[in-house]
Amino acid sequence: MDPKNEIEQITMGNTEAEEAPQIDTKQELALDVQRLFRESWDAKQQLNLNQLWKMCDDYKHNRQNPKQSMEHPASVTNVIHRIVESQIADLVDKPYSSAAKGWEPGDDMLAAQAQNLIDFVLHRNRFKEKVNASEHDRLELGTTIIKVWFDHDAMDGRGMPKFEPISPVNFYIDPKVQHTYDLQDAEFIIHATPRPLSWFRDNFELGKYVQREVSIPYNPQQVFTDDRTDEVHVGTSQKALLLECYLKDEEGEVYCLHVANDIVLEDSRDKVKGKLQRRDQYPFVVINCYNRRGTLWGMGDVELLIPTQDLINELDDQIRMNARMMGNPQIA
Repeated sequence: MDPKNEIEQITMGNTEAEEAPQIDTKQELALDVQRLFRESWDAKQQLNLNQLWKMCDDYKHNRQNPKQSMEHPASVTNVIHRIVESQIADLVDKPYSSAAKGWEPGDDMLAAQAQNLIDFVLHRNRFKEKVNASEHDRLELGTTIIKVWFDHDAMDGRGMPKFEPISPVNFYIDPKVQHTYDLQDAEFIIHATPRPLSWFRDNFELGKYVQREVSIPYNPQQVFTDDRTDEVHVGTSQKALLLECYLKDEEGEVYCLHVANDIVLEDSRDKVKGKLQRRDQYPFVVINCYNRRGTLWGMGDVELLIPTQDLINELDDQIRMNARMMGNPQIA
């Protein structure tokens, strides 16, 4: 396709006008995935997590102590930012090293080769950059999620292990799971991410039928303040919400459904010959900063520092207001 037509397709929406050709059972399956997504969303809302994460992100980025009147100083002495960044610098700036030890006596001769492979995988996955993003989620929001899988198409078809930090806002899990070490006991896990319509068209056969979602009632992008800058213009907001749902069948084997717009874009049971995951485990790891009782989600340092930050801002306000009143004393 020439560049002119490609630009026109982006402007027009990267989509087809007719409905996707899928059977009724597939549509019912897509509706079931969306129902699980909404129920997990409501469970997070019950814990007030979205509001809490938004407040933690605002405090970290200096959106705090708003001006209440013309005389209000609205002091912001941000101690949260420097505390969080200093902790992350101590973790990320140090050099990292890997080690491989043999499990059996015959494995020792292959340990050096395995260590080189580990170093290569970490380097190609941009380990330090992703650890930096992961630690920001853990310290600021209380929980970090790492997605781990094997990409068969990487390295010109030779394949390579991949890992990626996922924002807790985009992670929806069975609410019955209350501990990070019980993650594999979940009945479902959903990774919800907004994707461009061109991405759907390029990656799925039915992707050309995905329509632009103007308003999403359960939108992960509604949590953070700076997360919807792409919606300034219609042409740059051609996107839809992708639900990547992992489930287990009656035999305990993991399979994955990709759903958008009530369309099952892909069912791993129809595409993958054999198992999706060799050990039948969900490809996610959850790490908390501080554990909470009765829930999978953790508590971060920002949540603990918010009362201290409010007290510092209030004291600064009082100091500045007192200085203003004493700045022009009357002399009798």
